[in-house]
Amino acid sequence: MVVVEKFMKEMHGRMTKAATTGNVDELERLMDSVILLGAQTPRHIASMCGRVSFVQKMLKLKKQFVYELKEDGFTLMHLVSANGHVQVVIEFLKVDHQPCHIQGRE
Repeated sequence: MVVVEKFMKEMHGRMTKAATTGNVDELERLMDSVILLGAQTPRHIASMCGRVSFVQKMLKLKKQFVYELKEDGFTLMHLVSANGHVQVVIEFLKVDHQPCHIQGRE
């Protein structure tokens, strides 16, 4: 069990680094081998940093990211738009515009 936890921690760190730098090649290498857990996953970090090419690849690999809700009931699209990353929002809208209509819990 310790080996699996160590592996997951290392892979999550590599994904986070790829997300913060926008390294799409590293994303492709890691995407299939990492189970992303927690609120601050690499997809959240890349989106919040405005890494458009990373987000494009991420959405190509798994469109369901557009629909995931955070604990407060908002989607990642809400958070990205609140931070002014218009190009990332456009990428989310290309997948589906319906998450725009979701209201947060508050």
